[in-house]
Amino acid sequence: MNDQDTSGNMLELLEAEEPRADGEAGRFRLELVAAASAAAQGDFSGRIRQNFQDPEFNRSAETFNELLTVLQESYSEISRVVSALADGDLAVRIEKRSCGRFEQIHRNFDLTLATLRKVLGESGSVRFAEVASNFARMTAEFTTQGSGPDIKIATEESKPLASPARALWDRLFRAF
Repeated sequence: MNDQDTSGNMLELLEAEEPRADGEAGRFRLELVAAASAAAQGDFSGRIRQNFQDPEFNRSAETFNELLTVLQESYSEISRVVSALADGDLAVRIEKRSCGRFEQIHRNFDLTLATLRKVLGESGSVRFAEVASNFARMTAEFTTQGSGPDIKIATEESKPLASPARALWDRLFRAF
């Protein structure tokens, strides 16, 4: 389900509930519940309209909408850099800064990448990018062919399967 589908469903629900709403307080409650429910499902596009007669409702709607904007922007930025990392780009950095816990996550992510670059070195970073690119191509082939990988259950006797993630883990382990 994409953000527009969720937003469309929210509006339909809101319009169906509108006649039962108890004035502005009821409408505010319905819009708040719709936007918060969508956000809990990962859709941060919902907003509370700021067209109330009562200025307190408008201030509350503005504050809640700002919260959703911060969540949406932070999620988008984290998603962008994690996707770049999955593609093997160790030079990626968080560009949009935030505050509070989001800033802490951003700093920790940048520190993690700096640590990976230092541990792997320049040649290791290039190799990491090559392996990640090959891995992405292999997973894309699984997706287009409609088949999944053969999943094996690990046992005490089983040997770890070779993978880019395993190779990275082994290299990091040997570095310490």
